[in-house]
Amino acid sequence: MSDPHTTGDPVERQTSPATRHEMREVALGAARAGYHVFPLQIDGKKPIFHAKRTCKRTGPCSGPEGHLGWEQRATTDSDQIRRWWSTKPYNVGIACGPSKLLVIDLDEGHGAPAPEEFEGARNGRDVLQMLARRAGEPMPDQTLTVSTPTGGGHLYFRNDSALRNSSQTGLGWKIDTRGEGGYIVAPGSVRPEGRYQFERPGPPAELPTWISSLLAPPPEPEIARVPRPRLELTGNRQERYVRSILEGEAQRIEEAQPGGRHHAVLTAALKLGNYVGGNVISAEEASATLRAAVQTHIGVDDFTESEAEQTISDGLAYGARRPRYANRERAGRTAADQEGDQHARPTAAAVTRAGRGLARDIERLRGARTDRPTPESGHHRDGRPGRERHHEHRHGVGH
Repeated sequence: MSDPHTTGDPVERQTSPATRHEMREVALGAARAGYHVFPLQIDGKKPIFHAKRTCKRTGPCSGPEGHLGWEQRATTDSDQIRRWWSTKPYNVGIACGPSKLLVIDLDEGHGAPAPEEFEGARNGRDVLQMLARRAGEPMPDQTLTVSTPTGGGHLYFRNDSALRNSSQTGLGWKIDTRGEGGYIVAPGSVRPEGRYQFERPGPPAELPTWISSLLAPPPEPEIARVPRPRLELTGNRQERYVRSILEGEAQRIEEAQPGGRHHAVLTAALKLGNYVGGNVISAEEASATLRAAVQTHIGVDDFTESEAEQTISDGLAYGARRPRYANRERAGRTAADQEGDQHARPTAAAVTRAGRGLARDIERLRGARTDRPTPESGHHRDGRPGRERHHEHRHGVGH
């Protein structure tokens, strides 16, 4: 019986049993190699499963864990794989975290000029070679390698550490990585541009230490509390004000475009975190608002749920360290409150500038968790782990 708890596929076409059989064998082969797989859209790279915002808590999502996304449902169970691929030739996704993989995704430059740091590079492969040379290490290409339909390549490595997706700000220009929270398209899968194919078969090598060092997230900085000016609000006026803040930040996230989603989510979480720190908004209300708004982006162009959750958590935590207050009753204010406001007003502009700088700093620090994904990216912009990306073999990802 097929799994009824999927979104269905927007691409309808007549397929032969042989085609379905081929894709099922790709998935089974990957599972035999120890990789956790799940179905992607036919000819595409997005998971077929429903999003969290549309989850009805039925089927696989009816358990105590609630909604289960592609990362939680990825499996090596052959019976489940046969059910998923019993009716349609879905492409095959590999969840990198559960599979203990870190995949380096090397994109083509397509004629675009490289930044000054990598002057002369034509693509991600050239950049990786430059990084290896600077580290005094050999080019790390003696591992399972897959070519992509758009001219890029995926280098597979074994990895037991909790390295997440990176996009744009990870290793370098035209290089993304897929780890926890990210996925790749398995070799054997087909896109309109062509097929993901083995370039160098064999088992993945261990992730080189010099690469894991570059990808390791920086230590969390100590951020001093900066006083915010007090807002004088009363009764229904405060309720309307709080509602407008929540709606405005939700709209900021919902209207964000690929490439700017990470920044939008982080900025919104920082602002709501300010008000959480000042007890203007409850942490639960702020968190629920952000998580509901971000659902419109989950699974789109490799923007992953785990990536969004981490960004929201970080933004709220940092924002709460810079509390913004609102006085509910003007009559209850003390002389000390009034004096504090006198000092706060001249510094409001400086505090606003500091907030913008803080957002930029945190975005740089969280560069290893940015969006876009995504596969080709598996994920983000997950994996986009991060923009969510990829693999092939007629019989799966075997050795």
